[in-house]
Amino acid sequence: MLLPLHHYHLAHEHLSEVDANVLFAYSVVNRDVRGKIFVDKLDAPSVFYIAHPYGMSLLLGDTHNDSFNEALRVYLCNQNEMRKKPEWLQVYPRVWQSVLECLVPSYLCFDGIHHQKISVMERLNFEFSYEKYNAQKETIDIGKNVIVQTDETLYSAIKGKVIPSRFWDSYRSFEKSGIGFSLVDEKGYPLSTAFCSFISNRQLELGIETDANYCGRGYAYAVCSALIEYCIKQHLVPIWACSSVNLGSQKLAEKLGFSIIQKRPYYQLPYLE
Repeated sequence: MLLPLHHYHLAHEHLSEVDANVLFAYSVVNRDVRGKIFVDKLDAPSVFYIAHPYGMSLLLGDTHNDSFNEALRVYLCNQNEMRKKPEWLQVYPRVWQSVLECLVPSYLCFDGIHHQKISVMERLNFEFSYEKYNAQKETIDIGKNVIVQTDETLYSAIKGKVIPSRFWDSYRSFEKSGIGFSLVDEKGYPLSTAFCSFISNRQLELGIETDANYCGRGYAYAVCSALIEYCIKQHLVPIWACSSVNLGSQKLAEKLGFSIIQKRPYYQLPYLE
């Protein structure tokens, strides 16, 4: 059942126990973005399914509620055809992994190539080191381009998959709680943007998008550096996370002073196109 907005605070205690980066879930619980939370019961819920509109979700809490687990099984297999876009599910505690293996054994796929099954993937959490960042800091030649703070015009102009408008309800909410830096050409077109995708507990997770025609020029590094410098000045902790198959993201993270500290499984759920 769907948890009413005024009860979202009930998820805080359970969420605080998660030993991984789940800032996307905090952004829903804190109502920074209009996500959804499903629970086993409205009064004193013991299990939560927190869904961010970008497609990231978190399952946490009690693993022994049979009625909830059956509804979960139907949803995971998309038997009710509710899911019409990609979704990436993380679970806590880890015992949920064994529960899912029992709930949907024939739907799990560990090689990641069967699109009609639930692909079991690996998510990397990184830790930032100012010393490492400062020691290997680079100066990127951006030519006549400039780096500016992401304003409303740029917010609307940025195209791609990992862009501010897919993580925030509106520019107003982004302006109020987020921040971004865009490298723009002489006509003001955004070539690369690093932005705050989630922010909570003095932690800011970076999102990054570069125009495909301008990849490989160091522009992503330049805008990410601008956002990291902002974090340092504002006493925020920069956060980075990505899939283990995203080698480009891993390489960029390491150049920026991040190191892998944790590897956790996540589930890429099938959907109807």
